[in-house]
Amino acid sequence: MSRNRNVRKVASYDDYDDYDDYDEEDYDEEDYAPEKGLDKRTQECLDTVHAYTGTDLKTTQQEIVDKIYAFDYDINAVVDWLFQKEDEMRAHAASRASQAKSHAQSAPKKTQPIAVKGPAATTKAPAATKAPAATTKTPAAATKAPVATVASLSASSTGSSGSSLSLSSSTGTGSKPKRIVSQMSKQDREALMRQITAFNGKKTFNLAIVGHVDAGKSTLMGHLLRLLHVVNDREMHRNEHDSKAMGKGSFLYAWVLDTSEDEKERGITIDISKTYFETNTKSVAVLDSPGHRDFIPQMITAATQADSAILVLDSSVGGFESGISENGQTLEHAMIIRSFGVESVIVAVNKLDLSNWSQERFDFIVSQISPALSNAGLAVHFVPCSGMTGENLLNRTDPLLSSWYSGPTLIDLIDSLATPPRQIEAPFRLCISNTFTSKNGLTVEGKIESGVVSLSNELSIYPSRELCSIRSIMVADDKRDWAVAGDNVVLILKGVEQLNVNIGNFLVDPEFPIPVVKVFEAKVLILSDRFAFHNGLVVQMQYQNVEIPATIKKILRTLNKKTGQAVTRFPSVVRDKALVVVRIATAHTICIDKLSRNKHISRFALRKGGWTIGSGVVTRLAKPPRSSSSSSSSSS
Repeated sequence: MSRNRNVRKVASYDDYDDYDDYDEEDYDEEDYAPEKGLDKRTQECLDTVHAYTGTDLKTTQQEIVDKIYAFDYDINAVVDWLFQKEDEMRAHAASRASQAKSHAQSAPKKTQPIAVKGPAATTKAPAATKAPAATTKTPAAATKAPVATVASLSASSTGSSGSSLSLSSSTGTGSKPKRIVSQMSKQDREALMRQITAFNGKKTFNLAIVGHVDAGKSTLMGHLLRLLHVVNDREMHRNEHDSKAMGKGSFLYAWVLDTSEDEKERGITIDISKTYFETNTKSVAVLDSPGHRDFIPQMITAATQADSAILVLDSSVGGFESGISENGQTLEHAMIIRSFGVESVIVAVNKLDLSNWSQERFDFIVSQISPALSNAGLAVHFVPCSGMTGENLLNRTDPLLSSWYSGPTLIDLIDSLATPPRQIEAPFRLCISNTFTSKNGLTVEGKIESGVVSLSNELSIYPSRELCSIRSIMVADDKRDWAVAGDNVVLILKGVEQLNVNIGNFLVDPEFPIPVVKVFEAKVLILSDRFAFHNGLVVQMQYQNVEIPATIKKILRTLNKKTGQAVTRFPSVVRDKALVVVRIATAHTICIDKLSRNKHISRFALRKGGWTIGSGVVTRLAKPPRSSSSSSSSSS
C-alpha cells in the first residue's frame, strides 16, 4: 500500500493552450458599470467611508459599494479593507515602476545615427541585432444545504477532444524548442484498443472511505483487509504488540492503514492511504481518507479519484449526532463526493455492536440521514456492521443481527457497485498525486482520468511541457504493457529530471495538450451560507491534488436549481445557498478543462476559513491575452 503526500499548492506557468471566447453579454458594459441610484442607506454609508478616507482613491466606487454589501454595512470593516487595498495598490505600482527602471537601465542603449548635412546618404544603416530569446524557466515546485441540489451541477459529457499542437518547433517567445514526438501509429493504436477490449481481467474500481472523525473508517477497512488475507499474520501480530505497548490496543486494525508515526501517536488518519483488494468482479483500489476537519483537503483529493465511496457512520449514541451536527463532517463529506461525480454510496452503520445490534437504532439512523443523501442525488445502500468485531463485513454470525437483518454483507455491496463509464477514447490525462525516485528511476503515481497509455507512448508534463517516455507501468502492483482510464497507476519515467515533475502536474498526450489557464467561467453550487458569496471574495480552490488561492471576479447570474434558467443577472452578493455562474481568477495558471470535454478534470471545490463553501464545474475557459510583450513580462 502507498501513502500520498499532503496536498500541495500548484506551481505557476504563464501560458495557455486552449480557450473559449466569452459571449458578448459576458463583456457587456453592464458587467462593469457602476450602480446608479444607490439607496439612502448605502449612500450614507458610502459618504461616511469617504469622510474617513477622502475621495482621492484608486479603488472604484463600485468596488466600495460591493464591499459595503459584502460586510453588511459594517463601516469599520469597509474602511479597514479600503486602506489595506490602497496600500497594496500603491506598493504594487511602486514595485512595477522600480522593475521598469531597473529593466531600462540594464537594456542595451541603441546607437543614434548622426545626421549629415548635404545630399542624402545612400548607405543604409545596419539592422539592429536581435537579442537572444530568453529561456523559459521551469516552474519551481510549491509544497503541497440544501443538499438536494448538488446533482444540479452535473451535466452529460459530450466527449473529449483537443486541438492538435505541433511540438517540433518552438511554441512562442521564450519557449524551449521541442523535439519531434514519437507516438504509436494508427495501426498500433487500433491493435492496442483491440487488446484492451479483449482484456478479461478484473477492472480497477476506486473506492473512497469517508466520514466524520472517529467513525471507525480505518478500523473497518483494516479488519476487512485482514479477513481478505491482504494483511498477513506477522503484520497483525506487530500491530497488536505495538498498539498495546502504547496503550491503544483497539487500534490494531486501524494501523493496517494508518502507518505513519504521527498517525499512530495522534490516533487519527492524516494522509490518504491507498491499498488494493479483489472481489469476485473487481480489483478495488481503497482510498482511506482523513475525517478530521483540518485534513479535508486530503479527503477532497480522494474524492476526485473515487468511482464510489463508503460513508462510515458512528452509530453510538452521541457519535452519530456529532457527525451530522453543524460542526460534523458526515454531510459535508457526502456533499463533496457527490460534487466530484460520485453517484452511489454505501453507508456503513458502524459500531452497532455497542447498541446490541439494535434494529431500532439502525432504523433511526437511516431515517435521519437518508433524505439528505437521496435529495443530493446519491443512490444509497445501508449496511449494519462492526469494524472492531468484523461482523457483517465478510460474513454474518451474530444471532442478534441475523434476527432482523438478512441483506448483503459489506463485501457483497462493494462487489455489486456499478463501474462508471470510462473515457477511454479521450486524450490521455493523468494528474500526478505522488512522485519519488526509486532504484529504477523517477516514479510517479496517479489516476488516469481519460485515455490510454502504453510503453510505446511519449508523454508531455504540463505545464512545463517537458517530454518524457515510459519505462514501466504498474497497476495494482502488477506490471502491465498498458493502462486505461480509471486505473490507479505507478509509472517509471525516463528522459526527465525529478526537479521538473511536481505533485499536481499533468501527464498528457503531446498531440492533445491540456488547457493552461488563469481565468475561467464555472457553474458553482453554494453549499454554505457561513460567508457572504460576493464579487471579490477570496477563496481556496481545491482541484485534483492541489490547492490554489482564487478570487470570485464576477457573479454573472443566479440560476434556477431545477430548470437551469437565469434568475438574476450580475448580482453583487448572493446570501442563500444558490446555484450561480461566476468568473473565477486563480493566483497562478492551472491545468484544467471544461465539463463538455472532460468531466473528471473540470470539477473543483471552494473553501474558506476551514469550511467548504461551494463546489463547481468549469463551463468556459477564458481567452488569453494576445500581446506577446505582456506574456513575457508576466512570466518574468
